[in-house]
Amino acid sequence: EDAEWCLAARRAGFGVAVLPDVEVLHLHGQSALKDFAPVLVHNAVNVSRFVNGTGGTAEAAGAFCVIMLGMLLRIPINAVRDPRRALAYVRGFIRCCGLLPRLGAIVRGDENAA
Repeated sequence: EDAEWCLAARRAGFGVAVLPDVEVLHLHGQSALKDFAPVLVHNAVNVSRFVNGTGGTAEAAGAFCVIMLGMLLRIPINAVRDPRRALAYVRGFIRCCGLLPRLGAIVRGDENAA
């Protein structure tokens, strides 16, 4: 994750810089088009684990819930633009709901919990 890389670089004594003149073409989700739902869940877990390491379990659970909210908000938007992606957001949200009972263990990195 970008934030994790930046934090690791800073902790190692490197600086983090923003280069406003550099352009990067990011094709959102193009590498995961075949099965986007697991990518959404993986991202939610990874961001939450990062937040757990910097802020704690309660903050990590909050981040996970905010990411889930983002999935919900993207469903109607994508229902018009890309119905397949909307379905992936639904599936990702449902899979994240299934993780909620074990969320504390998951964000702490207990591999058996995920």
